[in-house]
Amino acid sequence: MHVLILASHPFRGLRGRQQQMAAGLAAAGHRVLYVEPFLSDEGKPAGGRRAKAGAPAEAGSPGFAVRAEGERIHVLGPEAAPESGPGPRTGSASGPELVPTAPASRSELQSWARQVRSLIEELTQGDLFRSPASPGPSAGTQVREGAAGAKALGSEAVPDIAIVYSPVLIEAASGALPAPIVFDCEEDFPATASSRSVADAYEQALNRGLPLVDGLVAVNRYLIESWGLLLRPEVPRAVIEHGADLKLFRPPDEKSRKSARKALGLSADAKVAAYVGRLDARVSYEDLSFMFDQESALKLLVLGEVNDEGQAMLERLPQERVIVRGPLPQEQAAELIAAADLILLPLRREPHLEPLRGLTLYEYLATGLPVVGTFRRGTKAFRELLYLYATQEELAAALLSALAEGVDAPVRGERIAKARGADWATRVHAMEEFLGQVIRRRG
Repeated sequence: MHVLILASHPFRGLRGRQQQMAAGLAAAGHRVLYVEPFLSDEGKPAGGRRAKAGAPAEAGSPGFAVRAEGERIHVLGPEAAPESGPGPRTGSASGPELVPTAPASRSELQSWARQVRSLIEELTQGDLFRSPASPGPSAGTQVREGAAGAKALGSEAVPDIAIVYSPVLIEAASGALPAPIVFDCEEDFPATASSRSVADAYEQALNRGLPLVDGLVAVNRYLIESWGLLLRPEVPRAVIEHGADLKLFRPPDEKSRKSARKALGLSADAKVAAYVGRLDARVSYEDLSFMFDQESALKLLVLGEVNDEGQAMLERLPQERVIVRGPLPQEQAAELIAAADLILLPLRREPHLEPLRGLTLYEYLATGLPVVGTFRRGTKAFRELLYLYATQEELAAALLSALAEGVDAPVRGERIAKARGADWATRVHAMEEFLGQVIRRRG
């Protein structure tokens, strides 16, 4: 099966659902073409190719290049800018230290959609990828050849199926691609939108796009029930939750704990609360501040990207008690989390965030470490494994209990067992079967 993934997050830094699905399908033997957003130097989708750091976008240029990521997965995205420091690395991708991944306006989403439609048209017409014996790529499009590169893609570039992660791309894909289209709704949007404008654009795109898709996947049944009303009656739909990278996220031992603390410059007796993932407006500043007040020795370790809202939060906290590492590769995050005494899931206590569970919850559980999190509809099924709170009094008690939990507490084994059933390989297998079902239905 040849799968085209129209992504909304670049293939670098911490691997999210989109990258895990791409890598997993490739590992399962399928050919994967991952089309990532073309980001300008400000971290937002742009209309031209970025030739070097700080250079303005060249109007009208395609903005895509091939980077080989092994024999079966290929990433189409911007040409990598020279690194500005010890930036993130995933596969062969590299970039500046901070790479925001969420488009911020309707015009940027539409610009990205136009780029994707143009690329798909080149792809399906056979102009973008040519066999090694034929002439080079179409004018204005650079193709890099690596261990696999364009040669491995050859002339068999037209995919069997496409997975779309941004609803604004559904129409673009439907109008240009002969293959069936699956929309993977990976979060409870628009509740998590950065602005009302983005939320409106998302909902309008879903209203127009969902009647065009051939399959719907969502991370929970609430999304299936709400957005499923827009589907044609015969369209297959499935719930596929987030997963855990169990090869990386494991229970820390004393050696890994000491190594992680040494790398972070932390003393052996420091009390460390870790947060893994994107720090943004969904996180409660009030809860973080309250925890600092409750425990004077507590330090906050942030592993992942920090956007503008997250940076504003961190600047209001005691700087000497905050450590930020990110964006950074998944492997490094898994190593550094061993320094933690507990892990945080401090979502804001607002009704529109009720369904949220977070991408990294199963990876939290895989470490066995205590998790302190907000009681939400999305987390209550895990209430026997987590320290959940709804009030500040409950937060104080949850923090105290988490810090007091022993390394041999039975609940640690229960958390690890729960995570084992959520291996990303299991989730990818479910997606693989669903994609096959959609292809067979379309004939």
